[in-house]
Amino acid sequence: EQILHYRNACKIPFGMKGKKLVTGMYQPNSNYFTPIETCIIHDEQLERIRMEILDILNDFHYKAYDSSTKKGFRTLAIRILDHHAQVTLVTGEDVIDEACIQRILDIPNVISLWQSIHTQKKTVEIFGHKMISLSEKRFLDFDLKGVRVKISPRSFFQLNTKQADRLYEIVKEEVGNVNLLVEAYSGIGGISFTLRDNAKEIIGIESIKDAVVNANMSAKENHLDHIHFICDDAAYKLEYLSKHNDIDVLVVDPPRSGLDENMLNVILKSRIKKIIYISCNPATLGKNLAVLKKKYQVNKVIPLDMFPQTPAVESVSVIIRK
Repeated sequence: EQILHYRNACKIPFGMKGKKLVTGMYQPNSNYFTPIETCIIHDEQLERIRMEILDILNDFHYKAYDSSTKKGFRTLAIRILDHHAQVTLVTGEDVIDEACIQRILDIPNVISLWQSIHTQKKTVEIFGHKMISLSEKRFLDFDLKGVRVKISPRSFFQLNTKQADRLYEIVKEEVGNVNLLVEAYSGIGGISFTLRDNAKEIIGIESIKDAVVNANMSAKENHLDHIHFICDDAAYKLEYLSKHNDIDVLVVDPPRSGLDENMLNVILKSRIKKIIYISCNPATLGKNLAVLKKKYQVNKVIPLDMFPQTPAVESVSVIIRK
């Protein structure tokens, strides 16, 4: 229903417009930076915080990143959940002024502030090798269907909170009641926590350490002793689990590139009864389903408009072993 102002997070590059520090985007396949004054798909609170941070950084005369000096500001990352915001300033080897830090923390709704040191030249990674907490509160806490969940800057969560809620409800309905459920690419455990009453045991697999730490902390604090998370490669760990356990349902929510060849081979060799495949890319979903159809039958594909005003579409596929 909400087709504007739905996006709960941004990772937006810094650039210069004259002598002023601004945020914007690079034109496709180029180094041509275009300042963006306002974004109509960003949460309105997120936009307000973004503009206030820019005003503060300009008051301190900070500049955009310069690779020759390894100084300056590269990316502004903001995430807002339950009206609380977590801000990460991705910079070079800068020491941010204490007065600047305090002014950012004084912005209404900002409760968590990080600095990420990133000096590598060519990389798709937004965050750098070093993460520094600049506030007393390190994590963002929010309510996820009755579970208090912690999230750190590098952890993934769906960008559209209301549609994520609908997505999780669809998955919950399709899973049913089972003994053992495994979630691959589990992130901070959002889906696993939503399915807490659907399975006697839930195991999440995630390769990003920060997300696994967040997920296990949340499970412990919410007394969900039957849910635990493992930091490992999804295919490698799933192969081990499928050999030693009878997995009723596998939930996968892979990146845009889809399931890799190793993961597909592990699934085909397993005896997993049902797969719930959450996809953000119909192209890679189609390729993956063509392979999985050797052993599985696709029962249904449910599309979900997670990203209004864009060509992207999320979907939930229900796949049953033949």
